[in-house]
Amino acid sequence: MIEHTSWQYKKHVPLEWKIGQMLAVGFPAGADGISSLARVVKASYAGNVILFTRNTPDVAETRKTAASVKTLIREVTGVSPLIAIDQEGGIVSRLKGGLTPLPGAMAQAAAYLGGGIQKSDIKALGKICAEELRSLGINWDLAPVADVNSNPSNPVIGVRSYGENPKLVADLASSFAAGLNEGGVLATAKHFPGHGDTSVDSHLDIPLVPHGIERLEAVEFVPFRRLVDEGIPAVMTAHIRLPSVEPDMLPATLSSRVLQGLLRKKLGFEGIICSDCMEMKAIADHFPNAFVMAVKAGVDILFISHTAEKQLYAAHSIYEAVKKSEIAESQIDASVERILAAKEKINQTSAFDAYKKTVAGPHAVALAKKISRTSLSVLAQGSITKPPSGSVLVDVVPGNITNAEDSLHSVSIHAELTRQNAPIFSCALPLNPEEEDIAAALSCAERYLSASASAIQGAEAKPALILALHAPMLHSGQMKLVQASVRFTQDRSCPLLVILTRNPYDAPSIVKEAARANLPAPTIVCSYEYSEVSVASIVAFLTGKLEAKGICPVTVEG
Repeated sequence: MIEHTSWQYKKHVPLEWKIGQMLAVGFPAGADGISSLARVVKASYAGNVILFTRNTPDVAETRKTAASVKTLIREVTGVSPLIAIDQEGGIVSRLKGGLTPLPGAMAQAAAYLGGGIQKSDIKALGKICAEELRSLGINWDLAPVADVNSNPSNPVIGVRSYGENPKLVADLASSFAAGLNEGGVLATAKHFPGHGDTSVDSHLDIPLVPHGIERLEAVEFVPFRRLVDEGIPAVMTAHIRLPSVEPDMLPATLSSRVLQGLLRKKLGFEGIICSDCMEMKAIADHFPNAFVMAVKAGVDILFISHTAEKQLYAAHSIYEAVKKSEIAESQIDASVERILAAKEKINQTSAFDAYKKTVAGPHAVALAKKISRTSLSVLAQGSITKPPSGSVLVDVVPGNITNAEDSLHSVSIHAELTRQNAPIFSCALPLNPEEEDIAAALSCAERYLSASASAIQGAEAKPALILALHAPMLHSGQMKLVQASVRFTQDRSCPLLVILTRNPYDAPSIVKEAARANLPAPTIVCSYEYSEVSVASIVAFLTGKLEAKGICPVTVEG
């Protein structure tokens, strides 16, 4: 067994052990998941794991799982694992129950631009995130997102980015990363060389970034260069094609020109290069030899998030490639040296067992709430600045936020308004409502608004119809709701207020629907996410306790 991470042992360990250090594997939930992981670790020496919502239902279970993983991997490999998780905040928060509800990147940016939030607050949020992860036994956060989101049609980054301004993204990603570092976990700049100007989700196919090197230097590379210069310990690759750097059209994850020529040599990065999940379709559907190709290109750690057979195949195929001299063992040694150095550093920062066990402390929650409350942004100003008493909310409640096992744990604007007995009638609809759902909701709205109008005759402001929408351009049922609601407000001469609980880029489609009916633009407010903390902020706004002061960090046309 290897008792320490010191690289003095490299001549005395088998090749299989070295390759195992280059794997970060996911596993199913519960005891069966730990059994499945044990099989993979014993067969491949897999030295690291990635956790998802399936593994982290609550604080107690997460601590138990992380402890079991650490014990298992240390017993088999002699070295403690890197335990990774996507805890960006906002829509990508694998851990929710019991932790401080972190606002996401675009909400942070809106609060910074308009709500008085400082870079020191963003750093403090990163430190809170790190301290809570460490208290659970997690030592690697796959954040911050350093992508500059310049494409309104981007289906996978969007509000996960700090915005469209490269310097702003660099400043805030740097602040969050500094907080993670100070709090004792590895930070990760992703998704290199920049996934912000794409219109294809790499979970589904291979995106293309067609720009020349001058544009890339001026936009996409700016945050990554800043984070590399500041010593970010890890960079995650994107499964995107970058023809100006890689003319063979290989995705960045498989391109030595991108990883060795650009990231290592041009940007001077010396830390861990990790892949995005190798089971994403951009890779899995096109490159049967992808595990070997990625290592040859310069990836140090391969994330294989779901399937045990693929994890074992990856270890075997890399082993065979080394034995056939397709990959030099010296390259494997260099990767393992970087990995062990990171492990030694992070485990010296703070021992898991000695770390404080407090999560969701009052100061942490207060900061998260402050950032969320100051992030709400007015994208279009209609006839009302806040909903009058007696208004009606139709709340579209998303069930799964990212298609990666996230859930809302029953949080909703509708439920919170009801709990507070607020003077706003509300009803909930599914993410992609059917026509009968829409008809039923507007029928309820009709009855309630009629009663409200009778009760408050003489008031200056008529009760409004309020829609809370979640990515309506991606869900035809929501656009049908918008069209029906525009007709509804036109027939009844009542104002329309729209809360966008994800993409600010959806605002122009709402404005256009109103214009088609010869109506002025409705008031449109954006929260950038539908989460525990954003729900509380939205309810405060709807009940007149909060003014929307955030400034949107991306351009919204129309």
